[in-house]
Amino acid sequence: MKKKAHAARVIFYLLKQSTAKVVVDLVCRLTEKTFKAEDWLYIQTISNTTLNILNKYLWSYREDSFIPHQIWAPGVIHTHKTPVILGLNPPAQINSNALLLLTGYVLPNPLDYDRILHVVTLEEARLQSARLAFKFYQKQGLKPQFFTI
Repeated sequence: MKKKAHAARVIFYLLKQSTAKVVVDLVCRLTEKTFKAEDWLYIQTISNTTLNILNKYLWSYREDSFIPHQIWAPGVIHTHKTPVILGLNPPAQINSNALLLLTGYVLPNPLDYDRILHVVTLEEARLQSARLAFKFYQKQGLKPQFFTI
């Protein structure tokens, strides 16, 4: 894992289409990009269903590549050999320098990461949560970026 050398980069990805396939495809692309950059990534999902779909899809995302990952759960020991971890809540003992959020929740200490990626769908509750998170990061002195996909 690379050492943090600067303030966190926060990026919001607003999806014009919110189908499961669109969300999963974006998450897999972002995960692959992070993995190739040799960063460690924690993906916080919104439900067990989403967690299991992503787990399955990451195993077969591309025929010519492999994204090593595991699901974190209470009582599961993380060996620090797997660069991509999926879970419902960010556990304190997992060291990752990138965080991908499908939940919309703001972390208590976003400065612990080099990159924080939010995937935002068009549901009003998700949009409202993203707006609050965006303002939260600004108050922390960060300059969040926003992309529509």
